[in-house]
Amino acid sequence: MARKNKKKRPAPSLDLHGTNHEDVEAKCHNFLSDHWSKLEEAYIITGNSDKMKKIVLSILDQYDVNRSESLLNYGCIKIWI
Repeated sequence: MARKNKKKRPAPSLDLHGTNHEDVEAKCHNFLSDHWSKLEEAYIITGNSDKMKKIVLSILDQYDVNRSESLLNYGCIKIWI
């Protein structure tokens, strides 16, 4: 019997490189609401800006999602819903 080869879709990601700090909140809310019902995991790429990362973490606190900050890639936050 042949096995079905199910390929896992790559997790969605939001890349905030080049985004103005004042636009981050709207982009994060839009990303999370667009993917909320079908999302298991996703990545938000903040780059190395501490201010950008603080804004994103504050927004994620509002959604009460699990998250992990990579030790190898400081500018990437993995989230689970």
